[in-house]
Amino acid sequence: MRCRLVAAAVVAVAVLFAACESEEQPSTGADDATVTVEDAIAAISQPGMVFFLEAPIEEPGQELVTRLWYDPGSARTRTETHDFGVLQSAELVDATRTVSYSFREGFLFDHPTGPVPAGAPTAALAMIPHVGAWLQAGASLVGETEVDGVPVYHVAGTYTNTEPGDETPDGTEFTLDAYIRADTLLPVMVRYTAHFPDDPPGSMEMRFSRSELVPRDSLPGDFFDLDALAANDVTIDEALAIAARQPFATFWLGPELAGEWTHPGGQTYAKHAIMRVRVPGTPDSASDRVSLEYGPGIGVAPALLQLDQGPAGTFEPLRANDLAAIRAAGNVREVPGLGGYVYVRYVGRADCSDAEAQAKPECRMPGVTPHRGVVVEREGTVVHLSTTAFGETVGAPQDENPFATDEALIALAGQLARIP
Repeated sequence: MRCRLVAAAVVAVAVLFAACESEEQPSTGADDATVTVEDAIAAISQPGMVFFLEAPIEEPGQELVTRLWYDPGSARTRTETHDFGVLQSAELVDATRTVSYSFREGFLFDHPTGPVPAGAPTAALAMIPHVGAWLQAGASLVGETEVDGVPVYHVAGTYTNTEPGDETPDGTEFTLDAYIRADTLLPVMVRYTAHFPDDPPGSMEMRFSRSELVPRDSLPGDFFDLDALAANDVTIDEALAIAARQPFATFWLGPELAGEWTHPGGQTYAKHAIMRVRVPGTPDSASDRVSLEYGPGIGVAPALLQLDQGPAGTFEPLRANDLAAIRAAGNVREVPGLGGYVYVRYVGRADCSDAEAQAKPECRMPGVTPHRGVVVEREGTVVHLSTTAFGETVGAPQDENPFATDEALIALAGQLARIP
């Protein structure tokens, strides 16, 4: 339900925070106490201070933590996601511009800031969960209560979705329950409940493990600098220049490949440019490997062809046990004059081992075409050209991939040239 609960600007932040159980006491009457959204904004807008939130994200096999900083001086927010302590992505938002960078994937998104909830003083404030939702819901004080023994104010409000997205039906009514500390007015927990027109209601609770003010001078000087975040991006030409300077010979197939491929949506692509280059020192890269991906374009489809390479003796294109299983099944063919081999690797069903999937057709995933590749050595560098079972993602059989045959891969291996 995470992606269906909150509309417009609130979604962008809400999905980043985890759902969890809390010990919450029933709210008592507000009596003479009053607290407004202006009070909550003032509490996070102290001179020389930055508001900081932290929350875990519960995902199997991951240790994700999301952190958000709000700088009232620049009216900007910075949101980061970490996995096992490693920075995965960062996003900066101000009134006119949003910059997002994936350190894991090496992708930059730099675009105008979208619309914010009515009444939000700034786009940055709309990104802060309890403030953005409070403004959108027109919430008011319900009363005083406790969450995990902490005295809090309970604020609640309701609003109706009038600009539905793909997964939020028109007319969905949202209820906000925000709990803010009675002493500092900083948030402890926010809960959204969505009342769908034709489905049972769903709810999501955001519980903050840290909610505090930190000195602005405790953060790097360029922490809220949009240009500095965007500067992490390395262009394809810059990455190719880095690849050419490696201590081992590096190869490519030119700036683009010819080969007709039709997307399931009907669009036909005859040229496939370099979509991505991974080189040492850039995101999601190894210290002794260079990788290039060729395809119709980011956002269109996964890469149709990947080229991985590294020094002979240290770079293994396939793990030894995987290659042994493929060879044992007769799915590896040495090519005379090529200085290498072609292979086919099948995707196995959950109830079969990978080795069984290579040898037994009944153990192969139905409807999923195999991975194909060619491995050669050139000038002391092992080069691995491969296609993947991309039909799993875009719904097209891999036999439509113009590079997914032994003949095509062998021909491509013969076209390898040094990166200039």
